[in-house]
Amino acid sequence: MIWIYEFTQPEGMSLAMKNIKWDSGFLNSSVALLGLLGGIVAFAMPTMAAVEGNSYDVRVQSSDRDRFDACFDFGQRNNLRIDGLGAVYDGTNLGRNNRNWQAVTRSSSVNVGFSGRSTANFQGRSGRISGNAINSNGTTFTFDGRIRRDPCPALRTRQTNPFLK
Repeated sequence: MIWIYEFTQPEGMSLAMKNIKWDSGFLNSSVALLGLLGGIVAFAMPTMAAVEGNSYDVRVQSSDRDRFDACFDFGQRNNLRIDGLGAVYDGTNLGRNNRNWQAVTRSSSVNVGFSGRSTANFQGRSGRISGNAINSNGTTFTFDGRIRRDPCPALRTRQTNPFLK
């Protein structure tokens, strides 16, 4: 609230006007600064990937023209298991709607990087995922999958994980 006082002397009126202008300018600057800080805080808040806690049956195609099925199991604490292959994923601040995620395998002879996106089903849960990957041999992959009701099976019987070729 700004108070205006009437003075009988011209110097007093001049002084009152200067105080009012300073108070108004200070108030406008404060509001603008608070708005800016509020915007920064809102965008800086971490948002976790929508895939957390979900498992997906995924169809994969490689640049070598191989096609195979995989199961992506997004656990707690950013753990991702892909048919026995351990990875770490993160979706923090990768988009406004927290549907994007990225992952990289933990140390193995061949490493794989994944980038994906989930889409919501009619219940608002993450119903599908799609994305791409590349391994350290230069093989690229595209994938698309649907959410599972249950976690992925422990291991599929394969000699070598196809992501490591």
